[in-house]
Amino acid sequence: MSGFEIKDVFRETRVFTTRSIVIGILMLVLIGILLTRLFYLQVIEYDRYSTLSKNNRISVVPRPPVRGIIFDRNGISLARNIPSYTLEVVPDQVRDMDSLLDELGKLVRLTEYDLKLFYRDVKRKARFDSIILRSQLTDMEAARFAVNRYRFKGVDLRARLERNYPEKESGAHVVGYVGRISSRDLEKIDKEIYRGINFLGKTGIESYYEDLLRGQIGFDQVETNAHGRVVRTISRTPSVPGKNIYLTIDSKLQRVAEQALGDYR
Repeated sequence: MSGFEIKDVFRETRVFTTRSIVIGILMLVLIGILLTRLFYLQVIEYDRYSTLSKNNRISVVPRPPVRGIIFDRNGISLARNIPSYTLEVVPDQVRDMDSLLDELGKLVRLTEYDLKLFYRDVKRKARFDSIILRSQLTDMEAARFAVNRYRFKGVDLRARLERNYPEKESGAHVVGYVGRISSRDLEKIDKEIYRGINFLGKTGIESYYEDLLRGQIGFDQVETNAHGRVVRTISRTPSVPGKNIYLTIDSKLQRVAEQALGDYR
C-alpha cells in the first residue's frame, strides 16, 4: 500500500517539475518577445519615432477678428456677419496637393474659380497659413467632409463669419462691399495686420472705414502633432472686434426713394 503511495509521490513530483519547466520556458519566450519588441522600437525604429516626436511643434495660429457692423440711423443693419462653413488647407501639411484636391472634389463642389483663388493664395501666403479653399459650404457638404476628415491631413472645416448685406442693392453704392484680398491689395496693406484675414473693404463705407471695421487679430499658440492636429493650446491672445458704425442715412427712406425713381435711376 505504501509502495503505491511512494510511486504516486514520485509521479506527482515529475509532473510538477515538468510543468515548472514548461512554465519557465514560456516565461522566457515571453520575456524574449518583449525584449525583442523593445529593441525594435528603441533601436530599429528610433529614427522614425524620433522624427514623429520632433514633428510635435509649436505653431502660432491667427484668430481673425469679428468685423464691425454697419447700421443706418435707426439701428437697422446694412452690413452684418453671418456664420458659414469654410474648407481650409494648410499647404505645409500636404504632400500631394493635386491628389488631395481631386479627392476633396468628390466630396464638395470645387469650381475652377475656387481653385484659381486657392492656388493664388498658396503662392502669396506662408505655407503654414490656413488658406480658404471653398467658402459657404452647404450643411450636406460639411457633413460629408466631417465623416471623411481623417483622410485629409492638413484640411479642416471651420465655422467663420462672412459678410452679409440684408438690404441687397439698396444703398449698396454707399455701404460698398468686401472682397478677397488681391495681389494689388497686398502691395498696399501691412501683411502682419492682415495675417489670417482673407477679406477687406473694397468700396464705399466698407473701404473708407476699413481700419475701424477690421478690428485686430489675436493669436493661439498651439502644439500640433505629426499629423497637423492640435494637441493642446499653450496660450491665447484674443482678437479685438471691429468698431460698429452708424450712418446718417435712413435705409427705409432710401428704399422708398429708389422704388419711386424706378427706371429713372
